[in-house]
Amino acid sequence: MEQPLIMAAEYLTIKEVAELLRVSDQTVRNYIKKGSLVAIKFGQSHRAPVRIHITALNDFIGMSIAESGNVYKDDSMDEIVGEEE
Repeated sequence: MEQPLIMAAEYLTIKEVAELLRVSDQTVRNYIKKGSLVAIKFGQSHRAPVRIHITALNDFIGMSIAESGNVYKDDSMDEIVGEEE
């Protein structure tokens, strides 16, 4: 069974998501506005709190990695393993 990437809380604030992704709060807001990251607004006021569900964040992270193709592979480990054989 696949484990979620983040398990701390069910809903995260924009600030918490920004800290996890190491981006600014505004970048997270841009992801939400663009529709890349799903968020929930609790209330109808323009000042109502916005929260991101863990599942939505995990989906966003997985989608971003797949689209970018930026998966880190440490080739130096291949050389070390090859030398042991």
